[in-house]
Amino acid sequence: MMTVPNFYRLEFSIAALESYNAVLDKPLDIRDGNLLLPTGPGLGYDLDTEFMAAHPDPAWNG
Repeated sequence: MMTVPNFYRLEFSIAALESYNAVLDKPLDIRDGNLLLPTGPGLGYDLDTEFMAAHPDPAWNG
């Protein structure tokens, strides 16, 4: 989103934050309703593939 000059807002459910954080290597840093961007390259987050492998989505058929 930081690469789009006129990007204003992306809404998401704070109730799902625990689910989002479960698949990331570190939790999203949200303060005062804003997502703070990490300083690392790319998105700054990696997926926790071990967690994802241990918790497959039974509805996924791909």
